[in-house]
Amino acid sequence: MKKAISTLVVACSLAIVSAQSNPILININARGSDVNGVLADVFTQAKKSFVIQPNLHFALYLSLNDAPYDKALRIICEQANLEADLRDGVIFITKAKPKTISAPASKPFEAQKPAAAEPKPQGPPMWEVMSRKVTLRLKKAEVKTVLGEISKMAKVPIEINENVPTVKLDAFLVKTSVKYALDKITKAAGLTYATTERGTIKVAKA
Repeated sequence: MKKAISTLVVACSLAIVSAQSNPILININARGSDVNGVLADVFTQAKKSFVIQPNLHFALYLSLNDAPYDKALRIICEQANLEADLRDGVIFITKAKPKTISAPASKPFEAQKPAAAEPKPQGPPMWEVMSRKVTLRLKKAEVKTVLGEISKMAKVPIEINENVPTVKLDAFLVKTSVKYALDKITKAAGLTYATTERGTIKVAKA
């Protein structure tokens, strides 16, 4: 009895090894062939029952030589955007469902706060600031010093960019507008200026 059982176990083991060493291999050579015919050929070679959803059309260009059945089916489905589903021993081929990205769940009972608006500058309009009068009597002064004097006299913040070089110049202006003073000084120093929505004047290298 023990000998009979041992013989049966050995036979089963040999059968499993034989099945594993002889996988189903597929050969496909498609040059613009429709996916329906290619799948039918694959399932015929693998001796599988199948159902293909109607109105599935896709031209395939691929060549598979002695490819394992599972790998061949996966490659074809990926190329044609299809899904394979095994039900009751029958493989159903359908169009792949579109992937959806779920939005992060919001916290319950949490009111959405509106985005805070940037504070509007408080103060006189820039046209009024640019018409204010300034007087400068500076000799061989750095341009940053000259701009600082204009800022103090006109009572307007002047933002000086880091790229403004160290330039010395003579500034002799008597009761001229801020605009005129900035035009002359920035031109002489190779700079440019512009007013901002924050109610300031920004000066940078031209």
